[in-house]
Amino acid sequence: MKKILWLSLLICRLGYAQSNNPQIDALVKKAAAYQQQGDNASAVNTYLEVCGLDPKNYLATAALSNIFAKMKDYRTDIIWAQKTIAINPNYAPAYVNLADAYLGQKDYEKATFNYQQAAKLDPKDPNPVYSLGVIQQILGNPKQAIAYYEQSQVIDPDNLDVLYNMALCYDKLKDFNRAYECIDHYRLANDNSEVMALWKHIKQEVSEQPFAYPALPATGKNTDAFVAGGWTIKGKAIGDLNGDKVADVAMILEYKDIVSEVRRKDDTSQAHPRILVVLFKEGEHYKLAAQQNTFILREREGTGMGEDPYDEPVISKGVLTINFQLLRSHLNYDFRYRDNNFYLISATDVGVSANIMYEWDFNFLTKQIVHTWGESTDENDHTARKKTARKVIPPQALKKLSELQKPYDWEVMKGVVI
Repeated sequence: MKKILWLSLLICRLGYAQSNNPQIDALVKKAAAYQQQGDNASAVNTYLEVCGLDPKNYLATAALSNIFAKMKDYRTDIIWAQKTIAINPNYAPAYVNLADAYLGQKDYEKATFNYQQAAKLDPKDPNPVYSLGVIQQILGNPKQAIAYYEQSQVIDPDNLDVLYNMALCYDKLKDFNRAYECIDHYRLANDNSEVMALWKHIKQEVSEQPFAYPALPATGKNTDAFVAGGWTIKGKAIGDLNGDKVADVAMILEYKDIVSEVRRKDDTSQAHPRILVVLFKEGEHYKLAAQQNTFILREREGTGMGEDPYDEPVISKGVLTINFQLLRSHLNYDFRYRDNNFYLISATDVGVSANIMYEWDFNFLTKQIVHTWGESTDENDHTARKKTARKVIPPQALKKLSELQKPYDWEVMKGVVI
């Protein structure tokens, strides 16, 4: 069984304010110093002195509860936590300490009750809610655990341990797509052997799950008619594409889950699928003109550093331009509609490689490639120390949008890809 991660909840938020008794203030500082040194016995004796001088000092009793919790002396921990609550029933950390002790004793019912009390008293503290998720996970209730983990995420989005535990829960529910999304994010910051083993296991499960791209309708009253269940519109462009002087629409749709895709032979990847959908406006309806399932880059694909290469599509002067922003380069592909198909008429690849600025400009109508490269001391000076070479594209038919699988897949000529 994979280890469930739970927070170090045994940190008592003492936050002592100065009292009106210098002797008590000095003892509190002394006890805190003992705690920092790991001298629990001396810290306990000193806090007991504080309690003798001020029996209603709930911060001292809470500190004693905390010390015994760290020592895993849960019976004594419970005694001091209960004394703290008796003195101050509204002190939320005391309920956390008490719940931690019951959790240590595997008394999940009493632990649950006290975590719930702590959550009511301090709704901004994610720890009690997180711990309620841990208990539900231990009890074998992954759905309830996920609900608590999601609540704790709202309070504290930076607690990555939530993602690990949620991955375990989704794995148990066999919801491998969501499990992969959680563990894939978590492993970016925690790539130890246990995490990587879970990631590989879930990735394998995802790869065995079939995914089918949506079969979109031929016509629809509006653009929403072409957005299948589970898909959302990530971006779109509007403009005339077929020469009828009526505004058409190009949309990038993204699927809500990470799934296993086979976008070309022997190339399986896990990602949120993205598809390109082009619609022609005809009267009061839209007609599906094109659906491309594989060409749009997915999140964290092709950038090398985990960024999203997505850039907005553009329609201008009858041309649909698909853009990608990679780590050190920008790609754009220009498509024009004719003879019932979208054809790639031009493309540009501009970027920096090994401190050399470069630009590849492809014109598939004139069969010309212009390659410019060189160093420049001023990034705005595009003429300094540059070289230019021209190449002729071998005779071949224009590429259809439907024929392109992924960016950089087409070798236009030997050693030149786009």
